Parts: sequence; C-alpha cells; structure tokens
Amino acid sequence: MSIVRTRDEKSKVNFHDDIDRDVYCILGLVFDAVKIGDAGDRLRRAAVSGEPYLLSTANVNFLINGGQNAEFRDAVLDSDLCVADGMPLIWIAKLVGIPLPERVAGSDLFEALKKTNDGKHAPLSVFFFGGADGVAEQACSSINRQNGNLTCAGALGPGFASLEDLSKDEIIASINDSGADFLVVALGAVKGHLWLERNKDKLTIPLRSHLGAVINFEAGGVARAPNFVSKTGFEWLWRIKEEPGLWRRYFKDGLSLLWLLITRVFPLVLLNLRLAYLANSQTTGFAINSRTEGNKVVISLSGHVSGKHIAEIQKCFRNAADSGLDIVVETGLLEFMDACAFGTLVMLRKRLLRQNNKLNIVGGSLKTYRLFRKHGLEFLLEGHR
Repeated sequence: MSIVRTRDEKSKVNFHDDIDRDVYCILGLVFDAVKIGDAGDRLRRAAVSGEPYLLSTANVNFLINGGQNAEFRDAVLDSDLCVADGMPLIWIAKLVGIPLPERVAGSDLFEALKKTNDGKHAPLSVFFFGGADGVAEQACSSINRQNGNLTCAGALGPGFASLEDLSKDEIIASINDSGADFLVVALGAVKGHLWLERNKDKLTIPLRSHLGAVINFEAGGVARAPNFVSKTGFEWLWRIKEEPGLWRRYFKDGLSLLWLLITRVFPLVLLNLRLAYLANSQTTGFAINSRTEGNKVVISLSGHVSGKHIAEIQKCFRNAADSGLDIVVETGLLEFMDACAFGTLVMLRKRLLRQNNKLNIVGGSLKTYRLFRKHGLEFLLEGHR
C-alpha cells in the first residue's frame, strides 16, 4: 500500500542521502560540482516533488562570514544544493585542483527557471520575502507581467525586524498560505540563512533560497551586469556602480580574501604540488576500515585519502550512518585528505546532525590540524557535532 503525504508532512521528511553528493570543500563550505542546466533540473524536480530543498548560492562573502559565524556556516552546510556564485571561487577551485565546471549564479538560475517555457516543464510559482520597502511587491508584479514559466503567488516585505519577529506564526502562515513552489528570501545573506534554518520545519513551500539580488533585479531598481563583465570577474565593480553602498562590503571582503589566499589557499597549492611529486616517486597508501564498539561506529582513515577512493569512502560512511549510532573517525594514521574526501566527510556530519547522532574526529596530530585548517574545517576538531 502506498502512502501519500501532504505537503505539510513532506516538509518534515528528509529525502536526501547527501553522502552521495558530488561535492568539494572550499575554505569551510561545501560546493556541488554542477553546471547551471543540471542545477536547474534539480530545482524543478524538488519543487514538483514537494520535498523541502534548500539552495545556497555561495560567494566570497559566504566564505568570509562562514569563517566568522558558526551558526551561519552550519546553516549553509545544511543546504541540499550549494553552487559557486562568484568567479573568485572558480579561480580558487582551479588553483587547488577542484573540478567545479562553471560559475552558477543565483540570478542566472532564477532566469533559467523563469524562461523555461518549452512545454516540458510545469509552471512554478514564487513567493518573495524581504527586500527594501515595496521592492518585493514590485518584483511580484513584474514577474506576473512576463510570459515565462514562473508566476508570483505573493510577496511580503516585513521591513527591518529581528529573527524572532520575522519568525512569528502569522508571517510563516502568510507565506505558506500562498501555496508557492519557490520561496525567495532577501534579508541579507547571514540573516536570511539563519531565518531559513530557524523556520525550516514550519515552512511548507518546498524550494527555498536566499537570493537577495534577484528581488532587486526583478523589481527593476538594479540592473544586472552584462555577461562579459560577470565572466571576467568584475561584477563587483558593476554592483558598486548600481549600489554604491556595497563598496564597504566588497573592500572588507577583498582584504579578508587576500588573507585567506596567503594563509590557506597558497599553502594548499604547495602541498598539492609536493604530494603530486611524491606520488610519482613512491606509493601512497590508503585504507578505510570501520568497526562497532558499544554504542558507536569507529571509522579509521589512514594514508592518502582522496577522490580516487570516493566510492569506497561513501559506502563506508553510508553504512556507518545507517546504523543509527554515533560515529568516531580516527585520523592518527591520516597523511592527507583532498577537497573531495573532506566534502564527503562534511556530508556525513550533515546526515548525522539530521538524525540526531554525533560525529567525533579523534587522534589527530598537529599535522592533521593544519591539514583541516587549510580546508577551513578546523571546527570539526574542536568538539563541534
């Protein structure tokens, strides 16, 4: 007998085994290796299925804030799809050998969903939440004047308020009552993701994302950068032209990015070059084993753990998570982990958090700590779940 769930019931069910995601860690965040067409297809399937699905479009500002704000970092890591929305991220990925195929901007994704009107995809409805006074309503009217594959089911610009006030039952009810497929939030990246995380079990709109610039673009108050500007990495200059007040954020983020490049990215590049040399001159071992000890599963990682072994790593992690027990990862014999293996480790942590289990990483040396730190994951070694 099949079971049919209402949308409200679906919002509380986890449909994703994120351990199988093709993800890579960049400075503490995890990015899906997808092109814009694949990402759009995933969003359409999520909206139609009705299951809760969080999209994050991370840029340099996300990296900076993620390193400074653990609650924001965890909210982004709770995403079901996280794309690289910024050419600096693509450049960093190329430097350290991460195969992110292209920049996937949130505004481009929204345009793709809006313009897909080929009869093969069902129309979707969107709800705009946030933005400056009256902007969400203007964006909603603009969408409904267009002959695309998106309609606007409603808009709400609550003005400046605390997370607690923005999470009141009457606000959540007004959003849910719209029956929209796609919730677009514009509260500022940090506040918006914290709001989505706080209210994820109360929201019934399946597809959710913070896409602050999209509301401004749709309302017509801010012009999008031409393609050639975006592709050359100078979109930030265009954004400053359109919104002069952004220069302070970009200046601050630029300085912080320079520090990350010096202290983490460039050392990681040198480490990768050294390991590539060693790989040609000697055999680098790899092993992953698991065992059950009382009320926990212990996974031992040793040698050089990389994307070459990702299928074996995913299988071991998935079997351990399926046990329903807490997991301990031993790193005493670990020599190296790459961005792919680290990404899968973060996905294991995400799944355990969702099923109320703990992940503890033990046995690491100073060398192990430095390796985690280069990838922005030292927080995994500090007693965090």
